[in-house]
Amino acid sequence: MRYHLPIIWSLFVAWIVLGALGNAPAQAVPNAPTIVQIEGKTVIGGQTLYLNQTTALTVVGNAEADKTIKIRNGGTQIATTTANGAGAYSVDITLSAGSHNLSAVANDITGDSSPSSTASILVDTSAPSLSLAYFRNVGWETLGDPNQIMLRFGLGSVMQADVSDSGGSGLDFTSATIALYDLGPWDTLYGSPLQIAGTSANDGSSRITFVPSTPADAGKNSHKYRSVVTIQDRAGNLSTRTAEWFRDDTPPAAPTITHIYDPSVGSFLPYTPGMNIGGQPIKIRGVLSPRGNYRSQPPDGFHGYSVVGALHENHWTTCTVLGGVGSSHGSTINATTGEYTIDYPSGDPSYIFTEGSQSVYVDSVDTAMHRSRASITLNFNSGA
Repeated sequence: MRYHLPIIWSLFVAWIVLGALGNAPAQAVPNAPTIVQIEGKTVIGGQTLYLNQTTALTVVGNAEADKTIKIRNGGTQIATTTANGAGAYSVDITLSAGSHNLSAVANDITGDSSPSSTASILVDTSAPSLSLAYFRNVGWETLGDPNQIMLRFGLGSVMQADVSDSGGSGLDFTSATIALYDLGPWDTLYGSPLQIAGTSANDGSSRITFVPSTPADAGKNSHKYRSVVTIQDRAGNLSTRTAEWFRDDTPPAAPTITHIYDPSVGSFLPYTPGMNIGGQPIKIRGVLSPRGNYRSQPPDGFHGYSVVGALHENHWTTCTVLGGVGSSHGSTINATTGEYTIDYPSGDPSYIFTEGSQSVYVDSVDTAMHRSRASITLNFNSGA
């Protein structure tokens, strides 16, 4: 048998090469990358990162140089980029509002690395729910417009705003501020508001409060005041509420009662004390002074006021009429002239007076809850 030297040599070389390849160690996959920051906020293991936007969220991290970086949200890949020669990478992502768990893996021809540590994120785009700040231990009415509030409050009153979280990140009470300003007398406002000194606080849960250092500074009669309250949530969403009102210590003038409607004659009769009334239900007509407590506040006209009619023995009716706002039971008031009519409704026994001499009260009530009363006497005599 003859052997050809070139063939034998080729087989020998192949045997050497294949043996070397079979014994060569496998090349390792890349090391796991890291996520260092998201939208400028440092990622800390075991802590939730709060964000207040959903788009263009920049993820920054480190990896081996020139590796492909895959960003995953849970098990879903949402972005890719490439680390630079120094191993740094940056990529923008989009997330919906709510909770997310982000991780990164590095990739090359050998495959994917192990994932990075998880970055827990809560995206909250809703600002906190925040009320207007008012002194809470007194009555007040908005009459449809916060700027038309007339307010009275005692010395030592506490101004308070209520707040609640809306988007799930929680409230950041370190950001809470509350301030009170004196804008000056209602008809000659200051050029610049004067901030009133005081102590602000919060309960770490739902309330922000302010107590004036000198309560008298926050209670000057006929002055206009402004409150401003702000708070952020932990995602950085900011809420601000501003309210304005007038301090009012002046009771309104008592109503003037001019006419009584007697159904038995079908017309309004001039009021005289003790006059006989032959039918029911009655109507009362009169005038409120549009000045004094109802002073003009350009450009909005008179502050709202009401007239309340009462039955005998201090049994109040619901016949209340509000200037410029509305009426009830057909009762009306003219917000310009102060003329009013209280209309006691028919068909309801509670609006029927007992026969004989009865006292009838009519109160004027302003929006600072001051009340002044006029009292008249009528003689109800259905047989007259």
